[in-house]
Amino acid sequence: SAKIGSGGLSMGSVESSGRSVEELRAELGRLEAVINDAKASEKDREDANIKYEKTFNELSQTDEYRRELAAIAEEKRRINEPLNKKALEKMLEKFADGAVKKNSALEDHIREHPELTLIGMDPRAILAKHQNDFQSYLLRGLETDELRAICASLPKFRNDQKKQQDWVTFLENKIDQQTKEDEDPSRKKRPAGPRPPRTLGPPKKAPAKKAPPSGDVFAELLARRKQAE
Repeated sequence: SAKIGSGGLSMGSVESSGRSVEELRAELGRLEAVINDAKASEKDREDANIKYEKTFNELSQTDEYRRELAAIAEEKRRINEPLNKKALEKMLEKFADGAVKKNSALEDHIREHPELTLIGMDPRAILAKHQNDFQSYLLRGLETDELRAICASLPKFRNDQKKQQDWVTFLENKIDQQTKEDEDPSRKKRPAGPRPPRTLGPPKKAPAKKAPPSGDVFAELLARRKQAE
């Protein structure tokens, strides 16, 4: 089954060292160098991994870092909104009742991907759906425009609908991933060999790091905004 991202780490209470965001980021950079140092001992790399995770958790609980993440998420949504609405118009025509009834392949496609029924659905009906319904919407094998149309059809979920909010984050990340693959097909299939370091979270037992947001992220968002315009 698919594992739906939570949009953040569940870290509980993290003791603050009193270091500034700049100092925490500098420490992450130093630890990352140790983790990636092939000449470092296994113990040093393991210790660096543990310290990296603790430092990252501390950084993640600072107000400044949270504001940066919120700003990035809001900017991404603002850029994607017109693209999602355009995709919705296109998909409403594609999945119109008359068109579906005339196309058995399309009927099968919807049957295999029930999340497509969310496209154009009354927002009140979506809000009334049980949270378990969203855990069954795996978002696999869908076109980017289909994902965007689903996103454009969604209402704003209530604060108590955490599972649904998590699923929206999962959907938005999926759109971002597939958009990058559409722009650069080489991302879809990589040659066999050592996997590059991940950037989706703090490392556990391998050099997998989550780099804090930087100007590069905003530069990418700016490029996407210009493309959308």
